[in-house]
Amino acid sequence: MSMPIVIHLINTDNSQKGDDIVIISKNLKLGDFDITYKDQNNGNPLTHIVNGLYRARVMDYLYMLFKNLALDEEPYESVQLTFPAMPRIIVSSDKLKDLYYREHFLELVANSLDTLENVSTEKKFPSIHRESWVYQSPVADRSTASGVRPQHLYFDDDQL
Repeated sequence: MSMPIVIHLINTDNSQKGDDIVIISKNLKLGDFDITYKDQNNGNPLTHIVNGLYRARVMDYLYMLFKNLALDEEPYESVQLTFPAMPRIIVSSDKLKDLYYREHFLELVANSLDTLENVSTEKKFPSIHRESWVYQSPVADRSTASGVRPQHLYFDDDQL
């Protein structure tokens, strides 16, 4: 199995319903995807598993999931999305009513589906020596006349 995509549907802190979790993983042997939905079901947990999906079917499933979350009249408080090799993000569930957010999350999923088999984790990080990260500009020894701002190949946001 590869690293999974995890969508954590978070209920309010005082809710007795519990949180639901959607896990999307890739079967590296077969090359297809599996979706596991852990439904707290108001204290009677159920686990739904859909096996053998190809990429387009996973995207269809998530399109419907995000759209359903946007339409829910008793929504989750927030949604946490965990993608391999990306920072976790958490948004309030009402953000899913905005098409921009739903499309963005679908793009993140599509990107992650394409890279699931290439992501691994390393628990121990190698030490990094800062000296090796110092960039020396080829023009570092040139001086700029006093009062003249050096020119760059990029634009600063505050200068536009």
